[in-house]
Amino acid sequence: MKGLLYKDLCQAKRSCRFIGVAVLIMMGISVFAMKSGSWFMVLYAGMLTGTIPMSLLTLDTTSGWCVYQRTLPLSAEQIVGCKYLVGLCMAGIAGLLAGGSGLLAWVVNGADLPQGIVIQSVALAVLMSLAGNIVLLPLTFRFDQNKARVAYILFICAMAGFMGVFMGSSQDLPAATQSLVTTAVAVAAVVVLALYLLSWRVAVALYPRHEK
Repeated sequence: MKGLLYKDLCQAKRSCRFIGVAVLIMMGISVFAMKSGSWFMVLYAGMLTGTIPMSLLTLDTTSGWCVYQRTLPLSAEQIVGCKYLVGLCMAGIAGLLAGGSGLLAWVVNGADLPQGIVIQSVALAVLMSLAGNIVLLPLTFRFDQNKARVAYILFICAMAGFMGVFMGSSQDLPAATQSLVTTAVAVAAVVVLALYLLSWRVAVALYPRHEK
């Protein structure tokens, strides 16, 4: 398991550099964008980090690793769990970067920002990073990349809609309402994390069928 995780993290470092650079740039821009009530950069950066487990699965498929790993003494729990752990690591990194951006934005723009800016930033980044993989990873382990691609497109559309609704409804709200928004977003992030862990178990159950 440790070897698999090390392999995936090294592969992510080498093959997903563009995503890392893009996320850092977006988080930097978000420091100034938050002043005008725009959360787009935080949301989109979180979504980008969430694509890394799927990117690694694609690389495993195209390189033939998915076939080779079946010859190794690895269980379904280890193979599936590795990708889910990578997803958690990426969500954690997204949350830390978003929290740092929110804190820096609060230091720079203070009074012009809504209450709970740091909590909202962390929760939204984690939520966006984990949400898509709840459905995409089990589908990919059960079927293949081509069939899961349809679900991926639907996920992108759904997340784009969510970003539009949230950005439109969270601007220029009174302080009391902003407090409720912060609580709702934090609760939503916790629910998504719980669903992610449930998805992990579902993917493990589906994986043996994919091998046959």
